Amino acid sequence: MKGSMKSVFALLLAAASAALAATPGYVLIMKNGSRVEAKAKPEIKGKNYVYKTPLGTTQMVPVADVDEAKTEAANKDGIALKEIESPESRTPPPATPTALAAAKGTPDSVELARQRKAEQAAREKAEKEAAEAALATPTPTPTPKKKG
Repeated sequence: MKGSMKSVFALLLAAASAALAATPGYVLIMKNGSRVEAKAKPEIKGKNYVYKTPLGTTQMVPVADVDEAKTEAANKDGIALKEIESPESRTPPPATPTALAAAKGTPDSVELARQRKAEQAAREKAEKEAAEAALATPTPTPTPKKKG
């Protein structure tokens, strides 16, 4: 298990490094001040912007969370592409639930499923043993009282 966590961590580190090295084609400026980088200008689908990250995964953010004016200004004439910034100011791509679980040291969905299966097997075994014990224990039969 420790080896797989190291592998997951190394994979996350490599993905984050690649994300930092990738140049965005479009930047969404969120109302909370954070930046979301995209390969190209996102499309509006329903109430969300749908875009591809610099790594090529499809993501979405609510339209209501995007500062339209700042986003337009940041992308006007390719300013977002020319901007020089430190790696600390870039927003890393969202981590997958399994990667988050590994980073936190908590079990992922596969491990949880394995634990549930083991618990179910233990319950079934206990129920079977209890049923066998009940059958093996003789049940006292009441004897009629003598009238006398």
